Amino acid sequence: MQPVANSSFNVEADQLKTYIKEMNGRKPMAHIRSLPSLDKLIGGVVPGILTIVGAAPAAGKTTLLKVISDDLASQGVPTVFYSAELPAYRIAQKGITRLGNGDFSLSEATGAVPEKRKAFERACATYAETVAPNSCIMDGQTSMEDLCRCIGDCIHVRGQHPALFVDYLQLIEPVGRNKNDSMSTAVGEISRALKVLAKDLKVPVIALSQLNREVDKRPDKRPVLADLRESGAIEQDADTVMFLDRSLSEEEAADERHERPPLGTANVIVAKNRAGRSGVTVPLAFIADRTAFRNLALHEG
Repeated sequence: MQPVANSSFNVEADQLKTYIKEMNGRKPMAHIRSLPSLDKLIGGVVPGILTIVGAAPAAGKTTLLKVISDDLASQGVPTVFYSAELPAYRIAQKGITRLGNGDFSLSEATGAVPEKRKAFERACATYAETVAPNSCIMDGQTSMEDLCRCIGDCIHVRGQHPALFVDYLQLIEPVGRNKNDSMSTAVGEISRALKVLAKDLKVPVIALSQLNREVDKRPDKRPVLADLRESGAIEQDADTVMFLDRSLSEEEAADERHERPPLGTANVIVAKNRAGRSGVTVPLAFIADRTAFRNLALHEG
């Protein structure tokens, strides 16, 4: 056999410097300081990585995204938070409530309750100083073109690559969608577009996804990859897949029946992790009315 002229065959010794340069370019842009167990497991917030978070309704998934987003913004990292269901002021209200340190609840985060007003105003001032200067919230119907344009504008104006948070991916308008396309086809297009966006624009993307109803039919309700809505495309495109599981213990359920909101546990289950371990559960303390998550020790799933 004759050797091929201008062969593309290159041994790694010739490419190692390039590899190392690319490895160094994949360092985290920031760490999730408020949730160090989760941060350690996923290796921080890394540009180019698509992370999918699946959860049932009312599990606290929007709150979790807001906790991470605000954490990054307070470190000087610009963030873009897309919310299809909640208006922008409601997303900001979650962050302000958490900064109230328990002095008022989410329902009291309006300044309308006289005895809570000073605490609310202090939290607003802290939010305005630490989070708001680096946070952009997009609400309403948004397309992939809108998201790309916003990220491009941020890079141009700020000279920084932002982190993108999507709540949630099934509600993004896909490019050139045909009305005859199935939901599975549309979701596949969106997840691939988010992966391309993350890679090409060098931004981390953390997106929420709906779960299908099969999880409710199983005795063991611990979510698995197949529980993602239209899971095939999402599972393939995502670098990391996590589930936020808010199944109540018997004690918590009893507390809720007696109308005593519990300090609940929200388990983050890492089902896929190309950069590290999977099959690991990160338990977080969850205080719903304060829109707060707190770190607990992680354990093997």
